[in-house]
Amino acid sequence: MSNASRNHGHESVNRLRMKPDSQRPGQIREFEGLRGLLAVWVVFVHSILLSGMILQLNSGLPAALTRGLLQGQQGVALFMILSGFVVSMQLARPGATMGRFMTSRFFRIYPNYLLSLGLAVVTVFLMPGILETGHWFRDPHFESMHAVSFQERSHLHWHLLFHVFLIQAAIPNAWFPEAQWAILAPAWSLSHEWQFYLIAPRLRKAAFSPFGLMTIAVIAVVAARLAARLSLGLEWSILTTLPLFLIGILTYRIHERVVSRPEIKLSEAMMPLCGLTAFSILANWKFLPITAWTIVYGAVLAADRIDSTRCGAILACFSGLLKTRFFVWLGSISYALYLFHWPFMIIVLAAALKVRPDLTSVQAMALFVAFIPVMLWLCHLIHSSIGLPASAFGKRLRTEARQYPEPIAKSPTRAASTGLRP
Repeated sequence: MSNASRNHGHESVNRLRMKPDSQRPGQIREFEGLRGLLAVWVVFVHSILLSGMILQLNSGLPAALTRGLLQGQQGVALFMILSGFVVSMQLARPGATMGRFMTSRFFRIYPNYLLSLGLAVVTVFLMPGILETGHWFRDPHFESMHAVSFQERSHLHWHLLFHVFLIQAAIPNAWFPEAQWAILAPAWSLSHEWQFYLIAPRLRKAAFSPFGLMTIAVIAVVAARLAARLSLGLEWSILTTLPLFLIGILTYRIHERVVSRPEIKLSEAMMPLCGLTAFSILANWKFLPITAWTIVYGAVLAADRIDSTRCGAILACFSGLLKTRFFVWLGSISYALYLFHWPFMIIVLAAALKVRPDLTSVQAMALFVAFIPVMLWLCHLIHSSIGLPASAFGKRLRTEARQYPEPIAKSPTRAASTGLRP
C-alpha cells in the first residue's frame, strides 16, 4: 500500500470517529457506554452474592441462566476483549514505544488500584465476622469465600506483595491457594490485564497475520488444557484469557480496514465477527461475551453507515443508547467503580450486621441498592481527584519522552497508525 493511500485511509478514520458528540478526539463513545454497563453488571452480581440473594435465585432460576447471567466472569471476559481493542488502538499511535505505553498504563491503573487495595486490606479483618454473623454464609455455596478469608489472613504479607506487583493471578494454587481472589477479589482480572500489557506489543505485531493470531490462540488454549491436566494450578492464569484479548486485537485489525471505507456494507464488515460468534456458540466457549461484543461492535459500525436493513437500524439505535450522557459518565468512572465497590460493600455489610445480626438477604440487598448513589458519588470523586490527575501526569511524561523516539517495530507490510485515542 502506498504512503498516499495509507495517509488518506488514516484521515478517513479520524474524520469518521472525531464526531461533534465525542468527548475527545478519536474516542469511541459506544465503548465508554459499554464500560459503564459492564461495571454496573459486575457490581450487581457481587451484590446478589454478598447479600445471599444468589441462593434464592439459584433455586428459582434454571441453572443455565444463572451460570450465564449471574457470574461476573461473563462481564469481565467482555472487558478483556475491549481491552485488546483499546490497547491495539494505543499502540497504533505514531511514535508509540513500549516505555511510553507502560508509563501511560501505570498511571492509568496504579493510583486508583492502590487506593482500593489499601481499603480492601481493612476488609480482610472484617470478613471473618461477616462470614460468622450472616446466616446465608453458612450455606455450602460460600465455602470458597471461607477458604479465601482464611488464606488471605494466614499469608497476608505474601498476598499483599503479589497484589502490589499485580501477579496474584499468575501464582499457582499449589503454592498459595486462592491467591487470585485474596484481599481485592475483582483485581484478579487486573492482574491478567497487566500481564497482557507486557506482551501486547508483540501480540499486535503478530496481528498483522491472521495465521499468527490463530497460532497464538491455539498455543494458549493447548497450554491451558495441558496445565490443567498436569494439575499445575494455573486454571486462572492468563493462558485461559489470552484468546479473549486476541479477539480484541483481531477486531481492531478489522476496524482499521472497514471504518475508513463507509461504502462497505454492514453485513460484509461484520462477517468475520459473526463467524467467530457462530464458532463460539458451537464450541460452547465464551459465547455470551463474544456475542455481546459482536453486537456492540456492530453498533459502532452501524452508527457510521447508512443501512436500510432492520438489523442496521436496531444496531444504530443501540449505538445511540450506549452514547447517552449517563452511560458515558458511567464509563468514565467504571474503573474506579469496578475496584472500589468490593471493599465498599463489605464495609457496609459489616456495619449492618453489627447493628442487625439477624439481617436477612432481602434486607442486605435493599441496603446495597440504597447505597448505590453514595458509591457512585465516591467513585466519581476518586476518578476526578485521583484517576484523572494521575492519567494527565502520565500523559505529560509520555509527551516529554517523545523527544527520544523509539518506535515499536512495525510490520514491513503495513505500519498501522490511525491516530485514534481510546
